[in-house]
Order: sequence, then C-alpha cells, then structure tokens
Amino acid sequence: MMQPLLTPEGMQALRGAMDQAVLLAFDFDGTLAPIVDDPTAARPSAEVVEVMKDLVRRHPVAIVSGRARHDVATRLGFEPRFIVGNHGADGADGGMQQWSPEVLSAVVTWQDRLTSNRSMLAHAGVAIEDKGESWTLHYRTAPDPASARHEIARFLSDLHPLLRAFDGKFCVNVVVAASPTKGDAVERIAKEAKAESVIYFGDDVTDESVYWRNDEWVTVHVGYDITFDEARFVLEQQDDVLAALRLLRTLSRVSG
Repeated sequence: MMQPLLTPEGMQALRGAMDQAVLLAFDFDGTLAPIVDDPTAARPSAEVVEVMKDLVRRHPVAIVSGRARHDVATRLGFEPRFIVGNHGADGADGGMQQWSPEVLSAVVTWQDRLTSNRSMLAHAGVAIEDKGESWTLHYRTAPDPASARHEIARFLSDLHPLLRAFDGKFCVNVVVAASPTKGDAVERIAKEAKAESVIYFGDDVTDESVYWRNDEWVTVHVGYDITFDEARFVLEQQDDVLAALRLLRTLSRVSG
C-alpha cells in the first residue's frame, strides 16, 4: 500500500537515501512536466528547472522517459548525467543496433502497417508517434476516446509476438518485446553511478518496472489515477512534485 510521501515517514525514507551516495531518477511527462494535450508543448516549470539545476550539481540524476532520448533532452532546461528514452530502450546498452534480423523484419513490417493504416487511425482520432525504438498511439484528444481505444485494440489484435503493446495514459505503446525496461535502465545506471541508494519518481504504467525492482529504493508514484502496490510512496498530483524536489534540495544541503 503506497504511503503519502510528504509525511514524517516519507521524510525519513528520503533522508535515509540522501545520506548515502544517491541516484535521483525521474520520469518526464506527468512527473517533472505536467501532461498536456499537445506532447510537443510539454515542459517543466521554471521553478522545477531551478531546483533540478541545484540537484544535478550535487548528485547523479537520470531522466528515464517514454519519449525518444533526443526529444526529452531538448525539453528539460537542465543537464542530467543520464538520459534514457523509449521506456528504457534508448540510451541503455544494446537498443536498435543489437536487434536480430528477425526483430528488424518484424519492426519493418510493423512500420509499414502503421503507414498504410495512418488515415484509418487518424479518422478514429488516433495520432501515431514514431520514436525509432518505440511507437505510441495517442488518443487523448480523440472525439470519442473509448471508441478510439477500441480501434487501437482491434488494430493490435494480431501484433507480431516479437513486439509488445502496453497501455499508458490515453495512449498505447508498442516496443520490441526484448527491449530493456525502465527498471533495467535504472538498475544499470545505479551501478554505473556507484549509487548506494535510489530515489525514483514516476507516474505511469511503465514505471512499475522500477517500483518492484528493489525493495530498498525509495519509489514515488505521482497521482492516484493509476495505483501500484509496488511503489512505496505517492504524491497526490503532479503539482506536488515541486515541493518534493525542494525537500530533496534541502536534504541534499544538510547531508552535503
């Protein structure tokens, strides 16, 4: 059962992690930046950027996003040590260059199918985002989101077994089934950074692979619209992330 983060119990967990060599890791959309109807307009607030600039000077920071790595990098306003995109695949070891010929063939077939059905999906209010190593079918702005989600399900009913689909917030993501997850990425980065502790903030289905990765990590889920027993703590809404970041900055100065 997730416990509220901004409580004495949450403070104790954060303080314990910050007293060690800590990795601070964050999802982007819905976490550092609010969810918006136009994905190209997503940016963290100036206040969030200000605090993050302080944190990256003191600690290794990782951004682990569903966006393509180069896309999220241009939106941050600060320079973290690590950026991973495509739900863990882009920026992690391997990636597209390591895909087998069978996987590459499945991807080419999938991309051709997306292209040939683009008009049909657009008619249902579905927008296709091709991120190179993953694909997202957005239906947030569809006139009838339930009908659009049904159309996506029909379209994906015969998805190649070497690919995998999973839901997000008003979207469905498709990745290579063998791609690294966000949990894989955070674990790899923690080892590279020689971190003794990890604090992670996320808000979506793909963050679950981080929540259950290590019971000693301080994992924080943003929002109650999707709940996971695996996350240790919760923030009620995205606006609360700024308060949590300011708390981390204060703890950083005390521990430093």
